[in-house]
Amino acid sequence: MARSVSVPCDAEVVAYSSFENEGDFAQDAWDDQVENFRHALKAAFPSVDKATGWLGREDRVIAQNMLCAFGLSEYCGLVSLWIAPRENNNLASQWAANVQRKFNQVVQESWGQRYVKAGTFSNGESIYQRAAA
Repeated sequence: MARSVSVPCDAEVVAYSSFENEGDFAQDAWDDQVENFRHALKAAFPSVDKATGWLGREDRVIAQNMLCAFGLSEYCGLVSLWIAPRENNNLASQWAANVQRKFNQVVQESWGQRYVKAGTFSNGESIYQRAAA
């Protein structure tokens, strides 16, 4: 897989997956997938509530707690799913690091195959590979 997708510059935890759904109901399928992911986040992290908004132009916030925002970005079927501290402090960064493993499990269960970024070319395109289980 060789594409690039936006990630907030301050994201502490990032996972990648894909969303391939074309046709008349693609937008409905996307909206359902995002809503299911939001519910999975709320179930996994009791302190998380629904949120709406954007970090920049491409990074959509879908949930948050007092420390961090959870969100996603999509480009040509490649999806970045991330946790970004709401404020620049050690507590938020430490919390994000502590929940990384559980977040990756939620991504795997919600989105299916998870990817990791293997590298980025000088032209900005990135290479992704399947994440280890």
